[in-house]
Amino acid sequence: MNTYEFNNKETGFVTIPGGTKTVVLHFKDDHKETMELCQFLVLGVRKKNQITRIDCYGEGEKIKEDQ
Repeated sequence: MNTYEFNNKETGFVTIPGGTKTVVLHFKDDHKETMELCQFLVLGVRKKNQITRIDCYGEGEKIKEDQ
């Protein structure tokens, strides 16, 4: 698992590892959502602006429930 701080309002790029299949999104209101990487890439701007952190998981990695 790789964790990245995320701010959609700042310019620049965040490199997501090539083997990433699933991401866990951490939002400003402290809830989490798990989704496939392709779903994350097509999220709307309004929802992306609420994300504070992204956990990236490869195909064989188990997602941690409590972090």
